[in-house]
Formats: sequence, structure tokens, C-alpha cells
Amino acid sequence: WNEVFLMATIISSDNSTKDFMPVIIEKKKSVKSLKEQILKSFGLNPSDCKNYVCYNINLGSENKDRCWREALTLNSGAIAATHGDRVGLQIGVDTINKTIKLVKDTRDLTKIWDFTNSYTDTSSTQSGTGLNPYMQSDLGTLSISGDADLDTLRKQIYGMNEQIKHDVKSYKHILLSWLDNVHQIPFSFPKLST
Repeated sequence: WNEVFLMATIISSDNSTKDFMPVIIEKKKSVKSLKEQILKSFGLNPSDCKNYVCYNINLGSENKDRCWREALTLNSGAIAATHGDRVGLQIGVDTINKTIKLVKDTRDLTKIWDFTNSYTDTSSTQSGTGLNPYMQSDLGTLSISGDADLDTLRKQIYGMNEQIKHDVKSYKHILLSWLDNVHQIPFSFPKLST
């Protein structure tokens, strides 16, 4: 099957829904195309799709469990739309929830870290010769709007814990990075080279 049959609705600010309308769309189409088609079905302007967030509401509109990101296609693994799925559009900005970890570099940066001969302490709380020089601690979970800029994200992280304020002079000094789950190191980190 190249197409998927969905039941679509508009979710109001109090999470109530209007009538559901059937939508048939090709699976290779983007969520943005789906949003445009749903808005058109409800007599709304399709070019306003940027103002709406698309959710999987199979469990009810009050339990919006999965946001469908605009750039994804309906056949992507993150969405995997199936026949009969209920989707809803709601005015607003996508909210992202992320677990934030504080990662501290224990090197003194006087010599190059021997990455190939090092190993990761399973607790990631020790440092020393041959061990991963990055120690981590959980700060908590952060909710931030999907259109937030990096400074806003840094400010929120800086305000999550008082200990950060002792270790970091300002929110501007926080280096944001994804964490490599295998090696337990940040993807962005200071690097010495000869």
C-alpha cells in the first residue's frame, strides 16, 4: 500500500476535538503535506500549517503522546502511520522534553587524550589514567518549545541546578552537545592536536 487512511481533527486549546474527517494520503508525503491537507479539509488556510503541531491522538486528544515532526514522512520509523490512526492539529509550538546531563571534562588539557587506549568507567563517575575523562551527573528533564534558540536553552539549563552556577560563570559558557551513548562522551568537546 502506498497510501494510508487517517482520521483527522482539529484540537482546541482545551484539548477538545471537532468532528473527525477522513484523510487519504501517500505514505511518502511529509507531515507538512498532511497538515496542509487536514487544514484544507476543515476549510482553513493550508499555508497556516506552520502555526499547527500534528499529534498522534490514538489514546485521546488529552493524551497527545507523539508529536509528528513536520520534516518527517509518514512512512518514517518515528511515525509509522497505519490505517485508522487518529491525528490532530493544534495551534501552538512543539514542545521538546529532553534529559539533561552535566558533563565535566576532568583533563587539564596539557596533553592529548589517548582515545584509543581509554575505556569508559561504567558508572561514568570516576576519572583517572586510561578512564573516560568525562564525568556526568543528571540534572533532570527540561521542557522547551521547539522554536527556542540556543541562548534560551542555555539559560534554562543554567537555572536548573544551583551547582552549575558554582562551576560555570554564565549561561554563555555552557557548551551544548549530544552525548555518545556508546563511549559516554560528548560529540562536541575541546580537542588538542599537534
